[in-house]
Parts: sequence; structure tokens; C-alpha cells
Amino acid sequence: MQDVHSSAPSAIRLERADLGLVLAVAESGGVTRAGSLLHLSQSALSRRLLDLEARVGAPLFRRAGRRMTPTALGEEICRRAVEVERSFVQAEASLRRGVRGGRRTVRVTTECYTAYHWLEAVLGPLRLEFPEVEVRLALEATREPELALRAGRVDAAIVSEALTISSTRKRAAKITDDGLRSWHLFDDELVVALAPEHPLAGKKFLRAEDLRKEHVLVYDARQESTLLGLLIPAGVRPEQMSTVPLTEATVALVKAGTGVGVLARWVLTPHLAAGTVRALTLSARGLRRSWDMVALETEADDTETFMPRFAELLRAHGPG
Repeated sequence: MQDVHSSAPSAIRLERADLGLVLAVAESGGVTRAGSLLHLSQSALSRRLLDLEARVGAPLFRRAGRRMTPTALGEEICRRAVEVERSFVQAEASLRRGVRGGRRTVRVTTECYTAYHWLEAVLGPLRLEFPEVEVRLALEATREPELALRAGRVDAAIVSEALTISSTRKRAAKITDDGLRSWHLFDDELVVALAPEHPLAGKKFLRAEDLRKEHVLVYDARQESTLLGLLIPAGVRPEQMSTVPLTEATVALVKAGTGVGVLARWVLTPHLAAGTVRALTLSARGLRRSWDMVALETEADDTETFMPRFAELLRAHGPG
């Protein structure tokens, strides 16, 4: 039997699903998370990937334990996949406008569910100014906003600097080489939330050392990475770190004295006003984040008219 990785076949047929599969594995770093995003079991996705590599005649990923990184050919397919998805998004947008008499849908996601609360104040003015545009909140993409954006499943994502769209963060309305445009929205501060009776609650601010013996609750792996980037240089690792992907659950655990939570100050506003939670800055300078809206650059006029106004309203009504 011929080795599937020994030589490339003379003719290769790729489908859109193949490109999406490679892009999902590359973005996720493994088949388990990619399978969840594509609604496939790990075994089914692995079989499809092996079949694709057999058809291509070369490996598309290097496998090191559970981590998978694309080969040079895999990276090339990822680049092509982004181009193809962008073309499909543009075609679908054109079709939607034609079928619906000029109306179009803009799919928006954020990186945390709490952000949807302050989007409400923005959607009303948008409907009045752009009656032909229907904004749909893509809640299903909240866990992976960047991947959903690059795959064309959403048109815009509201994200913090914890995400890896770092090339888009140099200035407002910057167009990047990968077909994304970004608008800076606001900055916010991550604080440590504690129960009022917590032994550390009386401090003016917390040092890295103060968290050494604490059970620290973070929203997701991105926030954990941001926090550890501050603690590890100081030689500090908390006694325990847990991911709690629901803000309300984190606040409840903090009030119960189960741990201390790393949250945006604006999230805690009602609890601070009620005196049920204390919020302390981490270090004398604090830990701040920058928020952007990132959108696909399309041939439609959304990125020239609707998106800038959307960003302007977010800046006006957002918690920053």
C-alpha cells in the first residue's frame, strides 16, 4: 500500500468543509476543541482529517501530545481558507440584500456574556439610523469569537486585548493584512473581588504576593493567562485557580467566601453599591485592558458606514 504522505496525488479536490476543518484545528490547537466547534465527535473529526491528508498526500499538522500545529502546507491551506470564507461571506451578504430588498443581517458576538447587557442601549439607536440592518447577537460564538469571526460565522466581534487579534490594535479603524478592521472602544480595569469579611478586604490594593494562598476565580483561559503574566514575574502562583465562565456564578462564590474573583470593575457596580463585595486593584497601578470591535472587511458598505457608527455608539454607551 502506498504511504499517503509519500507523494502528492496528481489532482486534489478540496471542499469548503475541508478548509473549515483545517482552520478550526489550527485555531483550536487540537481535534477535541475543533470537534466541539464543528459539532463533530473527536473520532469523526480525526477520521476526516486523516482522509484529507490522504487526499492531499502530505501531513497538514505536526502532532506533539494533544497539541497540533500546522505544517507549512497546513498554514497555506489556512490562508486560503480565510480567503474563501471571506468570499462566501461577501456573496452571502449580497444575496441577503438582494432577496430581502436591501435589508441585511449583521451577526455580532462578544467574548463574555456580561457584555450583552450594555449592548441593549446601542441596538435601539442603531435600528433608528439603519432600519435596513438587522443586528443578530450570535450567542453561540461567545466562547470563540475570534475563530467565529475568521471562519465567517459572525461579522463583528467585541473583544479585549486578551485575544490574539493583536495586529488590529494599533489604531482605530485599522485595516489589517488578514482582512479585518478594528475600532478601539474603551479601556476597563480588572480588579480582585472579595467578600467584605475576607482578611485582605481592608487593604488599599493587593500585591502579587497577596494571592499566593488564595483560590482565584477567573472567567476563562485568556484571563488566566493575563493574570499569570502579572504574577509569574513576581514568583507567585495562587494556591488554586478555577475557571468559572459565568460572571454571576463568580460573584456568588466570592460572596460565599469560596474564593476571590478577577472581574471587570464595571461588572461589580451593583454589588459594590450594595456593599456585598469589595473590589481591590491588583498592584498600585492596577490591571487594565483595551477593548476593540473587530469586523470582517467586506465589499458591502457595512465597514464604511454601519460599523463605524456601531463602534461610536459602543464607545458612548459602553462601561469604559
